[in-house]
Amino acid sequence: MNDYCYYCGQPATSNEHVPPKTIFPKPKDSPDGRDYRQNLLTVRSCDIHNTEKSKEDEYLLYVLAMSLPANDVARSQFLTKVRRAIERRPRLIERLLLKTEEVIVHDTVSNEWHKTLAIQPEKHRLVAIFTCIAKALYFYEKRCVWPGKVSVLIEFMLSFHDLSQNERQRLLEQQLNSALSNVPHKGENPDVFSYQFVEADGKSFVRLYFYGNSRVSAVYVDG
Repeated sequence: MNDYCYYCGQPATSNEHVPPKTIFPKPKDSPDGRDYRQNLLTVRSCDIHNTEKSKEDEYLLYVLAMSLPANDVARSQFLTKVRRAIERRPRLIERLLLKTEEVIVHDTVSNEWHKTLAIQPEKHRLVAIFTCIAKALYFYEKRCVWPGKVSVLIEFMLSFHDLSQNERQRLLEQQLNSALSNVPHKGENPDVFSYQFVEADGKSFVRLYFYGNSRVSAVYVDG
């Protein structure tokens, strides 16, 4: 095992779960009583890029559990683990609720429209979290640190007001769906997390799937 940090290459002091272990429910918090914390992926990490970001791991759980595309596992996490945390420390959710807006959502399954509350999380914070996950998966796949930048697209986040941006994102997602249709998913607990890792024309790319269909794409950029 390479005993250096997946992110910075400094000496490793611990194992880092990829993605954070907190998003994988224990039996008491899962909809079917299943333990989703089996065979989790880990990489070696230094303290800065593991133990010192526990608050970011918790923030990620909050956002994903409240994401509209999320499945029953995420909803169960929200109704159990997340609610307990909020009851203990109500201020934990305040930053998440800084920017909200009433929206009308189309349920394509029932063909019904619903009024709901849209939440705009801190994008820069999520980008930093997903960058860590993308770099960890690169390290896991290639057994070396990615030295360049990572460009992140959070597919489950839409703009409140820029509809043209949302349309561009929708078209890009369609292209990604087509390009990755035959690429196998990796991950022992796909109801919580899986990923597709692709290398083509000297470039590397990863697509992350959280709680079924909350997707994030990342491109490894030189320089």
